[in-house]
Amino acid sequence: MKETSLFDAKCDEIATQLFLNSISDENITDILKEIKLNYYSLLDKIKILEKIIDSEKHIADVKVIHNYFMMILESAADILTRPRLLGYFDMTYAILSIDCGQKEDTFEKIWRLIKESSQLTDFIARDKNFEIHIMLPSTSAIGAKIYLDKIFRKITETGSKVSGGGTYFNIPFNVLQKIGKDELKEQFEKIRSRAREALTVALKTGSGNYEFVNESK
Repeated sequence: MKETSLFDAKCDEIATQLFLNSISDENITDILKEIKLNYYSLLDKIKILEKIIDSEKHIADVKVIHNYFMMILESAADILTRPRLLGYFDMTYAILSIDCGQKEDTFEKIWRLIKESSQLTDFIARDKNFEIHIMLPSTSAIGAKIYLDKIFRKITETGSKVSGGGTYFNIPFNVLQKIGKDELKEQFEKIRSRAREALTVALKTGSGNYEFVNESK
């Protein structure tokens, strides 16, 4: 018997509450089914891309990471705009620079540690420069900072040094619905550049720090 996920449970809870308040209809039921279908379709795509990145160890290039995150951003934006349950789409992008003495086994250990400390919908990628890229969709600025604090603490406990730069932004749904893929790509590149700038600032202040920029509208 398939175990009910937290996502399924939340969808069922919404349906139950709507029914109890006599505001449920077939249209709402269909929307919830569509959300579930798109959610699991997105997870399948993510698993495929994660296998590609994992198979390349830490040598995933910038193009691979860019395509990985763009697919997630496009799919997540499409899913989240349909039910319009929130007023805006929010996301955090962070880059962590790991100082592990260029030791691949140590970097691998830290990579696994971050993966194990993250939720299924937190997206992680690594590159050949011993950097780890993190995207947190539908996560508030406060939630992102709590996550980064936890990650930094765990990495420090391994004896390695880490610096990081992150940026949070949100886009109102009425704007997001009108954004095409080219504009979405431009927005993504802007956010990634801001995260890179924040990392540069953090590196200048010394290891163990991260710079976090709130780009919310």
